[in-house]
Amino acid sequence: MAAPGLEDQRALLDQRLNKLRLLIRGLPPLPAGPEDGPIARYFGDFSVDPDEGPYYSVDRAWTRTFQVSDDKKAELICGGALGLPLILRFFEHFASLPDMERYNGLHLLSERIESLSQLILPKVYSSLNMLSAEQLVTPGSSSGGITSMASKSTGRSVLGKRKDDGFDDEAPPKGSLHRMK
Repeated sequence: MAAPGLEDQRALLDQRLNKLRLLIRGLPPLPAGPEDGPIARYFGDFSVDPDEGPYYSVDRAWTRTFQVSDDKKAELICGGALGLPLILRFFEHFASLPDMERYNGLHLLSERIESLSQLILPKVYSSLNMLSAEQLVTPGSSSGGITSMASKSTGRSVLGKRKDDGFDDEAPPKGSLHRMK
């Protein structure tokens, strides 16, 4: 079977980035990532190895952070500026680099994003499971279901943006730790 073309790879990458954004924003409040933690240390470095290319930098950060036991992986799911929003910014930055297309980098980056989404899903499901069936379906609601339910029960949308979720609209500076709000 032939490898997907660049347009298909970009489309899948964009789809997975959007899924990751929604999952992160749908998480319940999480403890903040520590300044000296592996996420801050490895995903805070936006530099590209000139000899190896951009995917090497992504793989290095991923491996050094997530190549741990399943128990330790669960502990890495954290919020705040030095948690999941930083990893998302890191992935968005590297997805935008023109050299990411070399050596199947778009596909490989997409796989890392999907792996992170799979790590997050159980926490999203557990926050949804705490809601009653009555809360999941709100008759007569214009937006229907989950979004309207969440705003009544928790004051925020399950899959919508929280007011202070660590995201901002600035692009991360190259080669340095990007501190979000």
